[in-house]
Amino acid sequence: MKPVRLNLFWKLSLAFFALLVAVLLPVDFYAERALRRNYERAGFEELAAVARIALARPPQPADLSSPVPAYGALLQDWVARMAASGVRLTVIASDGQVLADSQSDPSTTENYAGRPEIQDAFAKGDGQAVRRNATINRDLLYYAVRQPVPGGTPVVLCLALALQPMDEVLWEFRRRLWLASLVVLLVTGAVSLLILRSFSDRVNRLTVFSRRVAEGDFRPIDADRSGDALEALAVSLNETAGRLDRTIRTLTEERNLSSAILASMVEGVAVVNASERLLFANPGFEGILGLDVPPQSGSALVEIVRQTTARSGPPGLEG
Repeated sequence: MKPVRLNLFWKLSLAFFALLVAVLLPVDFYAERALRRNYERAGFEELAAVARIALARPPQPADLSSPVPAYGALLQDWVARMAASGVRLTVIASDGQVLADSQSDPSTTENYAGRPEIQDAFAKGDGQAVRRNATINRDLLYYAVRQPVPGGTPVVLCLALALQPMDEVLWEFRRRLWLASLVVLLVTGAVSLLILRSFSDRVNRLTVFSRRVAEGDFRPIDADRSGDALEALAVSLNETAGRLDRTIRTLTEERNLSSAILASMVEGVAVVNASERLLFANPGFEGILGLDVPPQSGSALVEIVRQTTARSGPPGLEG
């Protein structure tokens, strides 16, 4: 009983676990992509809102393409005020040189001319990108917008926002998803075990019943009133056992009747099969052959006749 139950349980458990993983992996993959896209879209909208405020309140004087030291200090102060919302703001000249930065010294900052969002901003008016910053080891959103300078060369305002909160949100989502899935797996596994235990017991009862029928015990089994396939199988087995019982009883009665008729006949009667082996012989047949011991069923007819010949001796030797 136990091996059957364990085999069925583990097969069903592995199948259910594989199905659960097959469902969860695509959900995790697509949910992460959807959350990341939504978070990035919200981040770019936040950067665009800050950029609109910055464009609406440009620094004075407006000639940012060639700032003198006083203008540079004014520009740096304006950049710091615009970045108070938590974003990083960088002002970039047409040659990629950094004019002001809210988080670092412009003189030590690398040239931005090769960045795709900066190139798009100078060419199309704005540009955006998602790129990993090696310094802080985080993914950053970059939004660049072109700012015209009256009487001078346009500059680009580049705003950056870290995606670290998004990673935390995704991790929390994954943790809750897999924890809930584990709880579902445990609950459904326990319920499946209880159902499987009942199912296994019913299968074992049918197995014992079939063995009883094979040994000649045709007593019916009590069918469970569950309305499922096992109940239908039990009813069918009961009907089959009843038919077998009736058939065997009929054949036994016919055999006994035939044996009684043949045994009562005065004439000798013997029944042999295709291999000329004795299946039945009545007392008349034994008397004709003069056998002291009745021949055994299955004996070869030639051997029985030979024994009779040997008892009577060869012709011409009598008297």
